Amino acid sequence: MRKKVDDMRLWMIMAVAVILALTTVQARAAHICSGQVSNLAIGPTNGLLQVNYGHGWHYICSFKAAHNGVDPEVCKIWWSMLLSAQSLKKEIHFYYDDSLGGCSNLPNWATPVPSPYFVKMDD
Repeated sequence: MRKKVDDMRLWMIMAVAVILALTTVQARAAHICSGQVSNLAIGPTNGLLQVNYGHGWHYICSFKAAHNGVDPEVCKIWWSMLLSAQSLKKEIHFYYDDSLGGCSNLPNWATPVPSPYFVKMDD
């Protein structure tokens, strides 16, 4: 009888842990801002990659130095992806954490804070 009670407790603890883990994942829901790349530019003095995909112009990274937490090597990969998306007319998706508060809060001609933590191009 004691073993059954211990087994039941273990199952209950595991069930609570799974529920808490799923709740934590949902709390980190992202704001996904999507659109087609209409314009790309690189600043000649600061190397800032500038993109417009329907939510205004954003300085998302720099080829010269880390900018808003994005490494220059990542910036080069994003540049390649954005060029591909523009030429193939594919939609691009920028993922921001909850502190952004929605795509309408993206500043125009400025660096989004927070920076996107993930960028994806449609297949």
